Amino acid sequence: MKYKLIHANKSDFSEILSLNQKAMPAVSYMAEESLNYFYDVSEYFKLIKCGKENKIYGFLIGLTDNLTYKSENYLWFSKRYSSFMYVDRIVIQKDSVGLGLGTMLYNDLIDYSKYKFKNIICEYNIKPMNLTSKKFHEKFGFKRVGSQKTEGGTKEVLMMEYSL
Repeated sequence: MKYKLIHANKSDFSEILSLNQKAMPAVSYMAEESLNYFYDVSEYFKLIKCGKENKIYGFLIGLTDNLTYKSENYLWFSKRYSSFMYVDRIVIQKDSVGLGLGTMLYNDLIDYSKYKFKNIICEYNIKPMNLTSKKFHEKFGFKRVGSQKTEGGTKEVLMMEYSL
């Protein structure tokens, strides 16, 4: 199959929301209001599509360092970094994990970001453990820079950095 990276459009919203909700708890719930916010403020919002029906197999939302975004994890990074691309979420359809689609999105994000920002930053869950994300980010060369408990201590995330 031939996959293509394209910019997200509002016409993709219902499919993006469905894909996001199926990926929980690896990613947080996303309401349409949040998706509209990301669409308006994101520096990077791309999809992986394939096939005649143009089905979405994954997406990545990247935010810059200059937003008033209230996410606990984004705020943690904002206090410590001045120039960054923050991966708010990357989602790959469950039956497509391991096909290189996450790598395709991250390589494109790195190409996009390398002359604009100092770092790409993100976090992944260690409570509950997201082993797929852990392996992926370690393989990609992200380094641990901290951790924090979120959502009233029900979750814990590992903060990661990739230097550009």
